[in-house]
Amino acid sequence: MTLTLQRNAQAVAKALVLLAGASTLSLATALSASAQDAPAAGATSEVGEIAVTGTRIRGVAPTGSTLIEVGQEQIANTGIATTADVLRTTPQVTFLGAGEDYSGGSPFQGATLVIDFSKAINLRGIGRGATLNMINGHRVPYNGATMDYFDPDAIPAQMLQRVEVVADGGSAIYGADAIAGTVNYILRKPFDGAETYLTYGNADPRETKQFTQLWSEEWGSGGFVLAFQRTEQDALPASSRPNLYTDDFSAYGGSGSPVYRTILAGGTTYAIPGGRNRTTQVPLSAIGAAGTVNRLNSWTNVESLPTHVRDSLALNFTQDLGDIFHLKADSFWSERDYSIDQWGAVSTLSVPNTNPFSPCNPANSPSGPLVSLCAAGSLSVPYNFIYDLGPTTRAGYETTNYSTVSMSIDLPAEWQFNALAGKGKNRRYYNAIGRIGAIANALNSTNPANAFNPFCDGATFGSACNAASVSAFGLNTNFVTNNEMWFENYSVNLDGPVFSLPGGDVRVALGGEVQEIDYQASNSFGVSPEKHRKITSGYVEVFIPFVGEGNAMPGIQSLALDLAGRIDQYDDIDTETTNPKVGLTWSPIADVTLKASYGTSFRAPTLLNTDPTAAHGWLGSAPLGAAINSNRPGVCVGCNAPVLRAATVGGGLTTLEPETAETWSGGLEWAPESISGLRFSANYYRVKYEDKIDTPAYNVGSTAAISTGYYDGYIIYNPAFFPTLAANNPAGFFQQSLVGSSAACTAALGSPITTQAAFNQALACINTNADGPILFTGPLTSNDVIALIDGRQNNTGVTETDGIDVNVSYTWDNSLGTWRVGGSGQFSLSYKTAAVPTAPLADEVNHFGGYPLSFRGRAEFGWDGDVDGFGLSATAFVNYANEYEIRQQYLPGGVTGPLDIDAYTTVDLTFIARTQDAPDYGLVKNLSFSLSVQNAFDAEPPLVLNSGANGIHFDPSNASPLGRSFMFQIGKQW
Repeated sequence: MTLTLQRNAQAVAKALVLLAGASTLSLATALSASAQDAPAAGATSEVGEIAVTGTRIRGVAPTGSTLIEVGQEQIANTGIATTADVLRTTPQVTFLGAGEDYSGGSPFQGATLVIDFSKAINLRGIGRGATLNMINGHRVPYNGATMDYFDPDAIPAQMLQRVEVVADGGSAIYGADAIAGTVNYILRKPFDGAETYLTYGNADPRETKQFTQLWSEEWGSGGFVLAFQRTEQDALPASSRPNLYTDDFSAYGGSGSPVYRTILAGGTTYAIPGGRNRTTQVPLSAIGAAGTVNRLNSWTNVESLPTHVRDSLALNFTQDLGDIFHLKADSFWSERDYSIDQWGAVSTLSVPNTNPFSPCNPANSPSGPLVSLCAAGSLSVPYNFIYDLGPTTRAGYETTNYSTVSMSIDLPAEWQFNALAGKGKNRRYYNAIGRIGAIANALNSTNPANAFNPFCDGATFGSACNAASVSAFGLNTNFVTNNEMWFENYSVNLDGPVFSLPGGDVRVALGGEVQEIDYQASNSFGVSPEKHRKITSGYVEVFIPFVGEGNAMPGIQSLALDLAGRIDQYDDIDTETTNPKVGLTWSPIADVTLKASYGTSFRAPTLLNTDPTAAHGWLGSAPLGAAINSNRPGVCVGCNAPVLRAATVGGGLTTLEPETAETWSGGLEWAPESISGLRFSANYYRVKYEDKIDTPAYNVGSTAAISTGYYDGYIIYNPAFFPTLAANNPAGFFQQSLVGSSAACTAALGSPITTQAAFNQALACINTNADGPILFTGPLTSNDVIALIDGRQNNTGVTETDGIDVNVSYTWDNSLGTWRVGGSGQFSLSYKTAAVPTAPLADEVNHFGGYPLSFRGRAEFGWDGDVDGFGLSATAFVNYANEYEIRQQYLPGGVTGPLDIDAYTTVDLTFIARTQDAPDYGLVKNLSFSLSVQNAFDAEPPLVLNSGANGIHFDPSNASPLGRSFMFQIGKQW
């Protein structure tokens, strides 16, 4: 039934859009011929000047959907310096997988935005790419390596008139990406004057410094606002939060920090003593007894949060050209430089006996009970290069600019035509320095002047241990990536009333849009071909007010229906998608409004997703051993051989389809006239999100992919080991555009690979490197490769989620001033997800792993008043995230708990004082002073034994490592 409803709705939407597109020109012509019906010059239309977020029709609120507004006063009351962090206070906005707090921990966190340390809005936790970001109602270029999100910090918070959030599907209105909803950043309107802000923040020892300047002029027929902001933010040393940034889990039954400067032989450890400099020999007799060990926290001498320097410019301009023509323009430019000193390179070194510093070097006369360690000809030494090479420095910059100009023309009969053109670019540069280079040569050197000495005590003598060796052998290397995206957007919109009903005017908006996107990526290995995309779109929206002030009746004070549809055509993936939306708003009594909506939305694959050369190559797994589930029918018993492994291919896929979603919502708004200032709303939402683009077989790992049986559609089994499963093998995972006419690959293309001969031919194709390089291993052979796994981007994921948003506020006045109390929260009722359609849906609410909590909320209590000529404001916020749990699979090895994660409550305080605009204040008039304290009681994040290559003791998805932080700001209006 749902599928039939969706198809019928899409058919209706398509018909409406095609009809609208054909009639736009004739309608505009007819309206132009009706000039005698135009309102008198200078008359104020009853229709609003602009459309709000969620609709293309001017003067109409989004029908059926709830609009959340964050205005200038609310932004100021938070006492927060950056736009992204202001929005983070809204419970519907999460930063799951999308915030700079991610550093270390489980792989799902390490694979987010930590490469760039940027921020992105993630409505309802559905995914950062499922939230559409706009400025003044138009699209903007996207950011980052994945080019699928927008960093709100590009816009100074003081430049915002308000932020509008519609947490409901919006592809019928705006096109791609508006699955979870839309965030619209509305820039300040022109005014006469200027504003200056100086901000200083401290989260010991991290300091933030910010300078913001606004210039504006308003001249009646137009004006402009120009803003500049510079923000400098220090790094956060991991050593300043020792309880959070440590990979020592021994207190909970796990292992301690990684073994370091310790001889490893036959599974036994022998600690290398400290206190030796580069030239002081470590005799074999000084080596620790069997079982002794040195350990080093991987967070030693590194940073957990990066240094940021951002410069931003933003402009908003308006100019009326007579009574009919209205010119508007907006522009922004932002450059962010970042740098972080992360973990030292680690390796288990093979130190030959010929190394001049080895205790086993014959010149050092090895003797004693441990002399047997020298028999192998080399010593195995686990090592961290943090003291020799320093940390791995990840540094880069990202520059984004975008400018639009639009012209609105007032037509007769309250119609308006609008045309917009926009152009911009995003460039991202990233460099990682500090990887191990030719370490084997340095260890094999017999020259004491430049040989590498892993026995020197780096904790005491630092880089002096091996500075000569690092210089002589060039052990520092770097890896560079560079992404560029060019974006152009052109649109036309025509809206106005078509006829009147007793309830009001039936209004229509219709138009079209063309987007052109170019993308190119390069890295230290080469340059990918430039990719191009053209998107052509048409849409129509109809607002029908059945009941209004003119025909209200008992039980129906107002009733309005909104119908919208949009078609988007993508030339590069040869796809057309049609999306409808239906919204209904009903007021049974004056105080109560009921809303409901249904629609479909989509997200197109990015140009990176469809690039077969992006991150493309074959990666051999570690030996699988006996880890494969041999009890699964069809799995071979012989797969426990120690040399057996799988090979996984990565990269984009040219045949990807758009992700799709169905969205439902229904809610209530109550604003009783009898209790002035009270507002309450509750909104239910449901999202069914399918064909999500991901790399499921890669994410889950080779062992689980083979053992569970859910991923067989993405695995080519070796018939020698899996004769039963191999009979249902898919076709080869080879990109025709890459392998070309390679003779070795021709036989492996097209048909399912179900025979041993076909499997061997596939391996031969891979070994030619025609389908990408084989990384970190040699040629693949049928004797040790048990399976080939498709780790490319695929349309596989499914998510079904529903929940309730609640907002309440009450404002009242008394002799002391104005009082404010309120709260907002999101209840996640379910979040069912499956990595592939063949896997069962699992409800992940309240589970660690980047999933939403069942409740998160924020309460507010504030006061505004006037004392001795000063305008004062004080606000307290209470933030709450409920308890949840971590499953065994995410815990470090050997750790069985705790599995329960405590609830997290923090309190924020903000105090603001303003001088009044009075002449006797002189230069100090129109000053503002604000002091905010985030996490005022310094609540420690709940304990989470968060494993990974660099373990931590908290969950950055739901808690900040900063602790108590202060922000002081001085503002001046000129």
